[in-house]
Amino acid sequence: MLVALLVLAGLVAAGVYTGVLGGGSDDVSVQQVPTCGPATKAALRPRDVRLNVYNGTSRAGLAGDTAETLRSRGFAVGTVANDPKDTHPKGTAVVRYGPKGVAAAKLVAKQLPSPKPQQDKRKGGSVDLVLGAKFDRLAAAPKPTASATPTPSCTTAPATTGSTKPTTKPTSRTPTSRATSKQG
Repeated sequence: MLVALLVLAGLVAAGVYTGVLGGGSDDVSVQQVPTCGPATKAALRPRDVRLNVYNGTSRAGLAGDTAETLRSRGFAVGTVANDPKDTHPKGTAVVRYGPKGVAAAKLVAKQLPSPKPQQDKRKGGSVDLVLGAKFDRLAAAPKPTASATPTPSCTTAPATTGSTKPTTKPTSRTPTSRATSKQG
């Protein structure tokens, strides 16, 4: 008897769930609802980079002129001077940075033809640009990236909404649903 009651309860539940039994609603709509994951990390912008520009040559004004161009490209230029480490790079430039400045150094390196990266042990995320003997000018300004703001990673998933009481009378006893899809 207990088994028969459980089977009967299961059939009733299935009937209510499918809309065959009970006062289930025929007024059901399906909307597209965004399901978002965590925001993607924002692209680093020049204004986020603390950049020191150093002259590693004997050419007067080289660091100042280059720093001015980098400012016009949006970089937050700090110190402009002769290279305090007095390294005299032979190539176009050396980009010095610490472990926290890897992304910033990559952005600075895009401004130069053939820069030499050089990681040091500095604590912060600042970057030093040391202009070398073969430095002539900065590379053409890189084209801006698509978005510099965090964008949620979203997909669209259906969400069912509706009332528990029918707003219209069903025309037949077979389960029906009226679905509308709204793109958002």
